[in-house]
Amino acid sequence: MKKLLGILTLSIATLGLTGCFYEKVETGHVGVAWALGKMKTEELSPGIHQTFTQSIKVISVRETTVPLANLKPKTKDNVTMQQVAIDVRYTIAPNRVAETLAKLAGDLSFNADGDQVVGERYVKRHAQEAIFKAVAKFDSGEIHKHRDEIAADVVTELQKSLNKEMPGVFHIPGATVRSLTTDPRLEEAIRQAAQVQFEINRAEGQKALALAQAEVRLTTAKAEADANRVIAASLSPMLIRKMEIDAQQAFAGKGTHTVLMGNGSATPLLNVK
Repeated sequence: MKKLLGILTLSIATLGLTGCFYEKVETGHVGVAWALGKMKTEELSPGIHQTFTQSIKVISVRETTVPLANLKPKTKDNVTMQQVAIDVRYTIAPNRVAETLAKLAGDLSFNADGDQVVGERYVKRHAQEAIFKAVAKFDSGEIHKHRDEIAADVVTELQKSLNKEMPGVFHIPGATVRSLTTDPRLEEAIRQAAQVQFEINRAEGQKALALAQAEVRLTTAKAEADANRVIAASLSPMLIRKMEIDAQQAFAGKGTHTVLMGNGSATPLLNVK
C-alpha cells in the first residue's frame, strides 16, 4: 500500500513538473478560470496558475485586427459599391474579459496571430454598420478621394456604437481602408473625367502662359514707343541742323574729299573725286 501511494505521489509530482497541473498566462493576456463547471468572474493576471482544481482559458488583451471584406454599401448618390475592404483594430479592457465572455456567450475565437480573443464577432458586426454609414456620406464619383475620412468615420461611429451597449469594454485605436471599388464602368468614367480635367488644367496653364508672354511683349513695345516719342519731341529743327553739321565735320576730317555745305535744297554731303 505504501509503495502504491509512493508511486501515485511521484506520478502527481511528475505531472505537475511537466505542466499538466498549471497554466502559464503570458504578458498581454489574462486567464479566465472555470471550477466545477462554473466560470469565475475575476480574471487571472499574467503568471503561472494551478489547474489541479480548475481549468483556464488564456485570453489575449492585445490589439486585434478584424478584417472586413466583400462589403457592398451604398454611396450618398445611391450607387452600390462593388467591393469595400476595411481593417479595424480593437482591444478589450483586461478587467472586463470574464464579464464580456459571459455576456457574449460563444464569442471566443482565435485571431490571425493564433491568440484566443473575446468579442471579435461582436466588434465585426458593429464595424459593418459603421462602414455602411461612413460610405453613405460620399458620392460614388468622389469616394476614392476620401479614404482617410472614411477610416476616421468608421473609428468614431464604431466606438460610439460599442460604448452604447458595453461602455468601457472595447477600444478602437484605428482603421485602415484597403479597398474602395465601384462599378468598372463608373471607374472608367472617373478615370476619363480625371483625364479631361488634366487636359483642361494643362490648356488653362498654357493660356495663362501665353497671356503672360503677350503682356511682356506689349509692355516692352509700349516702353519702346514711349522712348521714341520722347526722343522725337526733343529733336527741334535747330538741333537736327547742328547734328548734321557735326556729322559733316566729322566726315570731312576723314580722308581727301571736299564737303560742300548746302543751303537746304542741295545734298549736304558730296564726295568729290
